Amino acid sequence: MISAYYIAEIKAKLLASLAINSVAIVKERALLESGYFRARLTLKNGDFLEVVEFFTVITGDSSPHL
Repeated sequence: MISAYYIAEIKAKLLASLAINSVAIVKERALLESGYFRARLTLKNGDFLEVVEFFTVITGDSSPHL
């Protein structure tokens, strides 16, 4: 499932970021051709950030581009 792979890649990139101290996944949904991802981030400087992404997989594109 392409959308599940894309969400996994986004989570990995957030966790690897030097600017982010912690990641709390609020909600995620991976469907065949679309997905939704919401997370609360605590940054290294103590600030709080909430991110949301809704995406659609384009037919014929075998891998999402980050």
